[in-house]
Amino acid sequence: DYSVNGRFDGLGVEALDAWPSLQGFSGELRATHNSGRLVLETRDAQLAWPAALPAPIPLERLEGTLVWRLGQTGYRVVSDDLLAANADVMVRSSLELMLPADAGSPRVDIEAELGGFDLTALPRYVPMGKLPPPAVDWINSALLGGRVERARLSLFGPLEAIPFDGGEGELRFDADVIDASLAYRHDWPIATAVTGHLAFLNSGFVGTGSAQIMNSRSEDVRVTIPDFRAAVIGIQGTAQGPLSDVLDFLKAPPPLARRLGPEFARVRASQGDAELDLEVSVPLDPRFAPEVTAELAIADAELALDGIEPRVSELHGRLRLAEDLVTGEDLEGILLEGPIRVAVRPSDGPGYRARLDVEGEVAAEEVLAAFGFEDPSRVAGQTRWNGSLWLPAVSGQRAPLRIGVGSNLSGVALRYPAPLRKPPAEPMALQAELTFGAGEEFIALGHLGATRRFALAFDRGDGGPLRLRRGELRFGGELPRLPAQNGLRIEGQLPELSFDEWLAVSGSSDGFADELLASHLEIANFSAFGQQLGHTQLLLLPQTDGWQVTVDSRPISGSIEIPQGPLRRAPITARMQRLYLASAAGRAPSTVDPRALPGLVLTADAFALNNRQFGSFEAQVEPDPLGLRLVSFEAQAPSFRINGSGAWVAGVQGSMTRLAFDLTSSQIAETLETLGFDALVTAERGEVSASVHWPGSPGDDWSQRIGGDLALRIATGSLPDVEPGAGRVMGLMSVAALPRRLALDFRDVFNRGLV
Repeated sequence: DYSVNGRFDGLGVEALDAWPSLQGFSGELRATHNSGRLVLETRDAQLAWPAALPAPIPLERLEGTLVWRLGQTGYRVVSDDLLAANADVMVRSSLELMLPADAGSPRVDIEAELGGFDLTALPRYVPMGKLPPPAVDWINSALLGGRVERARLSLFGPLEAIPFDGGEGELRFDADVIDASLAYRHDWPIATAVTGHLAFLNSGFVGTGSAQIMNSRSEDVRVTIPDFRAAVIGIQGTAQGPLSDVLDFLKAPPPLARRLGPEFARVRASQGDAELDLEVSVPLDPRFAPEVTAELAIADAELALDGIEPRVSELHGRLRLAEDLVTGEDLEGILLEGPIRVAVRPSDGPGYRARLDVEGEVAAEEVLAAFGFEDPSRVAGQTRWNGSLWLPAVSGQRAPLRIGVGSNLSGVALRYPAPLRKPPAEPMALQAELTFGAGEEFIALGHLGATRRFALAFDRGDGGPLRLRRGELRFGGELPRLPAQNGLRIEGQLPELSFDEWLAVSGSSDGFADELLASHLEIANFSAFGQQLGHTQLLLLPQTDGWQVTVDSRPISGSIEIPQGPLRRAPITARMQRLYLASAAGRAPSTVDPRALPGLVLTADAFALNNRQFGSFEAQVEPDPLGLRLVSFEAQAPSFRINGSGAWVAGVQGSMTRLAFDLTSSQIAETLETLGFDALVTAERGEVSASVHWPGSPGDDWSQRIGGDLALRIATGSLPDVEPGAGRVMGLMSVAALPRRLALDFRDVFNRGLV
């Protein structure tokens, strides 16, 4: 038996087992072996509890009365009015403590009210010793600021059973906070301006309220940690605000950004509102991936994808992300000034996790203008189309972003020459697949109709109009192959092709060879420079300083060398086995500017114009400031030789062709027949000198517009017996007209013009 009655000051009690240590306590004690009373009147004391608290707690005030009594099961300690205060907080509490007689774990029942305090002080009072290291780290780093307005602590149960996994008791701390900042994970955006409720319950945590996350305000945020030892954060919330802010939030956390995939980082929103319902389970251990469920409601949005110029505007609808699957129905918007409808579904292709299927209507002019084509007037009309966009999977081998587009082009007119000509009412299937790799180019594969196929790679690096980098056009149905080097290759068989019509489309032939690679075409009906060549084989081969074009058709056969690079203005060299040209009768005059054309060095083993055979032919043409100058030409046949020069110049009234030549014949009749005239004169020799001119190009129809001088000398010959009017070299030599000539009557010649 014992009894104690007295006062103490500066009392210290060392820690024993799981009990705390006390230093600097003052008060009054009355006790016996079975009861007692302790009155605390302490200033500047300290409580240290290594088994539970991270550091000693200073107590500037500790006041109250504790009473205990020994019962059958042990000591019972109670207090109704304990007050503890320091620089952080003031606490009023009631206490009931049971100390078992059998040396079992003490049981405690504490209810405490806390006054306002700084939220960052809270980790100093959490029983960290009972929590795993990840939970301790989170509590120490997550609470960045804010104010606790009111708080309540409740603890009951055996102390050794904390955190009461078996339901033995409860440890609960509730706090109302304002203007708090919460870093719920170090690599996620910080939640600021948090107003709401925090609750620590046994080994878990729940935070609810409103918060500002980046530029989006959420009025309903819930952050949970069911068990600090499992160290998994659950985040639920609804955020409303500008769509651009919501997208920025989804891109910011690395775990969430990885879950959404790298292509999501390319999405940009210039306008629109959004509401995000987000549910995320994020392990604090970075080795484990988060689980994300998100629903995004979009209204009046404008979206763009980096590297793709067209934007989607007036977009409305909902998207859902769950278990790496993105889905969405009935999204509607405007693309290229036309309506679209979008559905998002799981992808059926390996390497992709979602597919956006699009249906819509679009004006062809809008498509061409969006991609920077210079002359959209050649494609006109409106048509229905469909497309798909494949989103790569997050895990596994990196797959490229893919876009597929299809349309029958009904309602669209293609105002290009054959083989790309199409009237509006005629359907023509277009199918293209675009693949966006990691570099600065994207690849387009597809076909236009059944026999026009393409494989093209475009440059998208500078953000300007698309620039063709490399590709192949193949006609005839075979699959094209993308060349390794830059340039365009053209292969296959065509029913018809007009070089003149395509030259009019481009405006110049200068850029053709710059873009072309070695190419081969077989054309059933080919025309060039006004000449109908029929079935033609065209072969284009690159040379050191230019290109070699080999032509093989019935009227024309040979090779043409076209200089390029620094030698672009050097003359074209043509070596022809045969060069049979047709006159331009009935054709519209040429509109080509001779000042834009290069020089020409031409040799032909056989040269003909219509039915006029000139034999071998050589010509040298040089560029001139006014146009082209025919320095010299020579035609050589068995019975005659022609030498001459000329020019094709541009003027105010249009172009003009001038030609001067001398013809020497050793057999007049044969020469006339070779040149396509009736053999009305036979003679051993003859000479013709001419200097003529006519408006237009050398290939234009000159027969009705020619003017100039012509001198004819014939020696040792005769006029065969012919019917009057049956044919003549010219009106002057008509047999029927001889009586008038002897009378010096030339009116019929000069009145009607020289024929």
